Amino acid sequence: VPYAYCFSSLNTCTLTICSSNSILIVISCGDPGIPANGLRYGDDYVVGQNVSYMCQPGYTMELNGSRVRTCTTNGTWSGIMPTCR
Repeated sequence: VPYAYCFSSLNTCTLTICSSNSILIVISCGDPGIPANGLRYGDDYVVGQNVSYMCQPGYTMELNGSRVRTCTTNGTWSGIMPTCR
């Protein structure tokens, strides 16, 4: 179940179950991209979901990138896009 916010004057909800006078908003972080010479695993871009990265054969991931990134509640991806060289 994706993480979501419910907005209403009563402010009554639990995750994706909202009262009838609420508006359900599912938070998406958007496509995090794929590094050049890399591979990405995972195609669910909503809060709490992860994508992971590997480099193609013959390439090495630099230490400043993140092998796993998580979609956060503020709609951005954690970590830094890895670089494969």
